Amino acid sequence: MEKATPKTKTYFENAQGIKVTNKTLSTRYKDEAILANQSVIVGREPLIIGGILGLGLILFCFQFGDLLYWSEMFLIACIGALILVGGYSIAALRVGQYMQERTIFWHTIWTVQNVRMAIARARNNMENETENVIIQNGGE
Repeated sequence: MEKATPKTKTYFENAQGIKVTNKTLSTRYKDEAILANQSVIVGREPLIIGGILGLGLILFCFQFGDLLYWSEMFLIACIGALILVGGYSIAALRVGQYMQERTIFWHTIWTVQNVRMAIARARNNMENETENVIIQNGGE
C-alpha cells in the first residue's frame, strides 16, 4: 500500500522567482524552510536612509535657494524626492529564529508584504493541519 504524499500548496509566486509553498520559501538563490516558531520581519532601513538624504537635499534647496538658479533648485529637489520615494519603496525580508534573523531578499515593499502574508497563511495552515492529528496510546 502506497502512502499518499501531501500535496504542496502554493501561496505566492511571482515572475522574479519568489515562491511560497506550505513548506518552503524559495528565491532564485536560496530556499528556506517555513517553521512554526520562525520569525518573519520586514526591514525598512532604506526608508530611514532615504528620508535623511532626501529631506536633507530638499532643506538644502530651501536654505540656499537665494544662491541657486531655479533649474538647480528643481534638479536638487527632484533628486531628493526620488531618493525619498526609493527609500519608501524598498524593503528587506528577514527570516529566522528570534534575534538571529537573516536577510533573505530585498524587493519592493509591496512584494515583501505579500510574501510575509503568504508565509503567515502557510504557517496558519500548518497549525490547522497539526490540530487534526489524533495521538493514541497503544497497548496500555
